Formats: sequence, structure tokens, C-alpha cells
Amino acid sequence: MKSYRYAGTILLILQILSSAAGAEDKIKSLCDVHYPSDAHIESSCLQLKWTDTPSALFGERWPDVLRFNRMDRRHFIGGVSIKVPKRMEEIRDFTPLPQSYASAQAEPKFILIDQAEAFLGAYQYGKLVLSFPAAVGVKGHRAPNGEFRIDAADARHASKSYTMEEI
Repeated sequence: MKSYRYAGTILLILQILSSAAGAEDKIKSLCDVHYPSDAHIESSCLQLKWTDTPSALFGERWPDVLRFNRMDRRHFIGGVSIKVPKRMEEIRDFTPLPQSYASAQAEPKFILIDQAEAFLGAYQYGKLVLSFPAAVGVKGHRAPNGEFRIDAADARHASKSYTMEEI
């Protein structure tokens, strides 16, 4: 997966397509969290053991399985149940976002957050260049919908709360 840095003004869109999706705090089974894109992908539920690792279970497809479950490696822990697609090829380079977004064609940098899918997409002139799962808040405390312009950012800022990982 390539990394991509955005500089300058970015148009940020928060879009909600359905209120059906939403993760509560301390979810033990991601099998109970349903996203619109799940409807066409048949999966089974697997409860993780404390000794399981993504690469041991899924080989080189582990990033796709984690993206499909909207999780990262630090949340891949024993006791949590995840969705495992019956046909792994259906989630290759998984993203529920459109490859092109007409409303962003005039924008050099555009970020779309689909709250119903819990996914963020970075677009250049309407073409998807990067996407990944995104936290959108919990039920009752979601990020507001709307259009926002980012006019300032600190490129050197590093989170003290979260470790960023490269895939």
C-alpha cells in the first residue's frame, strides 16, 4: 500500500448513507456490525485466540481481512470475533468507496468519509487514490455531516495516543 500525504487546502465531506452501521464501545464480535457493502460478501464468523496473528491466519491477504472488518492489528486480539469472507478474492484491495466521485472532479484534493461504511477516501480530481477504515465516533456521538475545509495542518504532529503503522 502506498502512503500519500495531503498538503494545502482539502475539501472534507462527511457523508452518511445509512444509520444501520455503527460500532458500540467494547465490541466483542465484529460479526454483529453490519455495513452496506457487507450485503454482497458472504462470510463466516471466527473468534480469535490470543495466539492468533493476522498473517498466520490469512497469509498475504491479512490486510484485506482487517480492512473488511474495519480494524487494525492492535485490535486483532483474542476473544474478538471477526468476519472471514468465504471467497477471499472478493475483498482483494477492499474498499467500499467508489473509484471515482463526480462531486470531487474539480477539487485537487478531496476527502470523503462515509460514516455508514466507516471508511475514508482520498480523491484527486475525483479519482480515488487512497482509502482506509476510519473511526467516525460511537452511536450518539458521531462526527457531524457536512462539508468542511481544512485550512491549517501541522505536518510534523505525531499522536501521543495512537501509534501509526505502515502496511
